[in-house]
Amino acid sequence: MRIKKVKFKIKSTNEERVFISNKQVNNNDNLKVRNIFLNDDLETIKIIYTNNKGETFNYKDIENLEYTQLQL
Repeated sequence: MRIKKVKFKIKSTNEERVFISNKQVNNNDNLKVRNIFLNDDLETIKIIYTNNKGETFNYKDIENLEYTQLQL
C-alpha cells in the first residue's frame, strides 16, 4: 500500500492545506483523497477525490511544499 501526503501553504489566502491519500477530506466521511499528483512539467499539484473530482494548485501560489510518499 502506498500512502502519499502533501502539505503546503497557499500564498494568496495564507491557508495551509494537507492532503493524505485514502483519508477523508474536510470531515466528510464520503469524500476521500484518491491520489496526489505533482506535475513538474505544468508546475501544478493535482488532488483527485474518490468522487472523481479534484483540485489543482499552481506552484506559483504555493510555498513551504512538503511531499512524502511511503510504501507499506
